[in-house]
Amino acid sequence: MSVIDLAKFSEEDFDPKRWINAACTNRPTDDTLDKYLAELEIKLQLLAEDISVSLEDHSRQALQRIPRALGEVGRVKDDGLMLQVNTHAIVQKLVDVEATSARSVELLASVDAVKLRMESAANTMSEASGLAELMDSVEEVFAGSDLKLMANTLARMRRGLKVVGEVPEFKHGHERVAALEDRLEAMVSPALYDALYAHDSQQAQELCEILVVIGRYSALERQYTTSRLRPMMEFWEQYDTATGITASFVAWLPSFYDAVLLQFQQDARWCASVFPEHHVQLLVQLIVTLLQRTLDSYKKRLQDTLAEVQVSAASEEQDYQVAAAAASGGALAALLAAFNAATSFARGSKEVLLGLGAGGAEVGRVLAGAFQPF
Repeated sequence: MSVIDLAKFSEEDFDPKRWINAACTNRPTDDTLDKYLAELEIKLQLLAEDISVSLEDHSRQALQRIPRALGEVGRVKDDGLMLQVNTHAIVQKLVDVEATSARSVELLASVDAVKLRMESAANTMSEASGLAELMDSVEEVFAGSDLKLMANTLARMRRGLKVVGEVPEFKHGHERVAALEDRLEAMVSPALYDALYAHDSQQAQELCEILVVIGRYSALERQYTTSRLRPMMEFWEQYDTATGITASFVAWLPSFYDAVLLQFQQDARWCASVFPEHHVQLLVQLIVTLLQRTLDSYKKRLQDTLAEVQVSAASEEQDYQVAAAAASGGALAALLAAFNAATSFARGSKEVLLGLGAGGAEVGRVLAGAFQPF
């Protein structure tokens, strides 16, 4: 007879009848049913007795372990209480230490505040002493030819005045420094214009640094715009001064935009290498200034061209209505041609500026200027 599978008895849907029927079906063919069932019953009884003995043995062992486990639980509980007491004591010590430390920190903070005030007073006295010496010697510095030394001296004087504040001895110090900065700017500006116009990179960089040191970036922007605007304005004035121009202003306009854009592209590379921190602002200001400078004459030339187109178209027709329609269509075509030329220039300028890292605000200023005549 096969070994009894105890796992069958552990199944939740165990059915005794089904199990007995299955056992009978699988009995050996040489055993009678009565004999097989008797042997199966004996096996089940013996197996049940073995299980009962094992259960009693395990129960006895478990009962023996209970007192020991209870003792362990008690010791753990006692240890937990002791840990709680120790933790509370530690927390209390931390609170006491924190209070003591807070008082110490307050004392140290007050001492540090006094120390900082003393250092500030000492620094102010030192700056005042140094500033007085600078005020006395600045004319000697300006009597020389070292522009960089002049700029650094003025920068030190400006910082010194900021530190000493409203000291009566230096009541007019700011006005004097501003006047000296004006003098230095007037000395630097002509040389800077020449360097910019001649594309002298080294000289332009050195003079630019001097202006930036004394806070006169606007002078750099002004000189750069003036030097670069000159050839651009010559392009613009060619329409009025050059002989042999028979094309209308609208037909001439693309050549002007092309010439300006070509110079702008060439100068953008030079400007980016010489003034890496200021090239975007300088280039934007250059184009915006050009567009503002030519705005009034642009409108006048465009209006004159449109008027000529209307007169020409109307004179070729005898019928009044046909003449009016022809004049209107001719003016619209001329206006669209000018607008398209401005659009092409705006697109080219935008590409140059974006390639140099310009932001939306800078590009927007150029685009607004390009379309302002319309």
